[in-house]
Amino acid sequence: MASRFKSFFANPQKHVKPKQEEKKEQPKKTLRRKVKEAQKKDAASEMLKRIGTGMKGSKFRWINEQLYTKSSEDSFNLFKEDKGTFADYHEGYSQMVAKWPKNPLDVIIKELKKDEYKGKTIIDLGCGTGRLAEEVKKERKVLSYDFVASNPWVTECDIAHLPLKNEEADVAVFCLSLMGTNYLNFIAEANRCLKHKGKMVIAEVSSRVKDLKEFVKGVCLLGFESIKASKCEDYFVIMMLRKTGDSRKGIKMLKDSEMKNGPLLQPCHYKKR
Repeated sequence: MASRFKSFFANPQKHVKPKQEEKKEQPKKTLRRKVKEAQKKDAASEMLKRIGTGMKGSKFRWINEQLYTKSSEDSFNLFKEDKGTFADYHEGYSQMVAKWPKNPLDVIIKELKKDEYKGKTIIDLGCGTGRLAEEVKKERKVLSYDFVASNPWVTECDIAHLPLKNEEADVAVFCLSLMGTNYLNFIAEANRCLKHKGKMVIAEVSSRVKDLKEFVKGVCLLGFESIKASKCEDYFVIMMLRKTGDSRKGIKMLKDSEMKNGPLLQPCHYKKR
């Protein structure tokens, strides 16, 4: 007996019965249920994302239609009252550009980077964020104009009334910017600001131009002659013209013609969704 007590006190843990481990509570939600819940959350998040994208797309289409179906004065006032609308428009525009096989602005930039344009003054009319100026400003003077100055080098104005003197520019650019109902006034204003034999580059959506030859012929009545005109990837038309005279006689003639026969440039319309 004494030896038992002795061994007990020498190593008491040896004689203590081990406690039974408490059973861990099983989680209430099984792995399968967790996966299903995660999938539901992902689906809801994706749905909200699509709704948000759809709402932005609808707003972009609405703004675009306003630009095509209203005068530049009305559009200028629209953006002046709410500059956030301009940011919304260009967000949608950037998403649309990303889907194009080729951006006509890239074609224009490539042309203006040629040595013959060094030292020239270029006016970018309806410039958007002013990317053209960023790309070709080296050894060239680029003046950028749009309804809202989204960058420091962009001047806010209605491009039907430019803050420039007569014959101040060598090149005028309209890249997808002949959007108002008074777009002929934009071209006439570019003519006023261009030097004699100055160049004008126009890029437009092909669907707006029913007959390219007739459109070029009409623009030539505003004091220009055609240098070249061609299609770009079946989505756009790009034309280059040279100033030969003023636009005063031609603009009255063209406006009278449009009253009878409809506009040379068709507005872009979107299907209701």
